[in-house]
Amino acid sequence: MTQRNRFLQGILVQSAIIFSLAGVLLALVLRREAFSVVMSGTSIVALAGIVVNNSIMLIDALMEPARRVRRRQRQSFGSVKSGSVRRS
Repeated sequence: MTQRNRFLQGILVQSAIIFSLAGVLLALVLRREAFSVVMSGTSIVALAGIVVNNSIMLIDALMEPARRVRRRQRQSFGSVKSGSVRRS
């Protein structure tokens, strides 16, 4: 995995946290609920943990086919390389 993909994955995880926070705050405003640090704050922290775990698992599942393709390309390159060494 290249460094660029790791940076993009971090941005995706952080944006998921921001969207979940915006959703919680929107729900509190729409329901006219008070924001209490104990109840709402604890819930937001718990939700952020779940969102981070879910987004990491989703990104990993989406990247798995690309990893398989790269693995096959490395194996085929190794086969070509070893075959060409034997022929010369």
